[in-house]
Amino acid sequence: MDGLRRDWLAYAQRWAAGVGLLCLSNPTSTASAGEARVIDAAGPSRVVVEVNDASAHEVVQALSSYFKFEFRRSPPTTGTVRFNGRLQGSLQQLLERVLRHQGFTIVHAREKASGISLVVIFEPKSSAPTTEVGESTTSDLASTGNPNRAQHRRR
Repeated sequence: MDGLRRDWLAYAQRWAAGVGLLCLSNPTSTASAGEARVIDAAGPSRVVVEVNDASAHEVVQALSSYFKFEFRRSPPTTGTVRFNGRLQGSLQQLLERVLRHQGFTIVHAREKASGISLVVIFEPKSSAPTTEVGESTTSDLASTGNPNRAQHRRR
């Protein structure tokens, strides 16, 4: 019985060491994941998204899940713009604002409640920002003093 216990203990130690090594060898994959979630929506005309260090891909993915449209990205991007804060406006305005540094296509469909059936993101534009920039994403341009501001930065 002691031999079996020692074998199990040795196996558990090797497994834990392997998991630890895996986590240490790839820290950017876990550290770069941001969060985006729709927190309020009165249909596609008024949407509020809470974002925490989220990429454009993560924001569009959250909108896609909520509004049930298809989303594709080609090719996967690195060095992407990150968003923090609260994004608000219509679904169309949010998609255009979040994807303005990317090539993208929005396919509209009247039969969908959101009015959108597909969003495709292409590679980033060469004019994408290289520093952190704060901006309001509300549809009301006079609300730049609004505390509901979004910020993004290039990674």
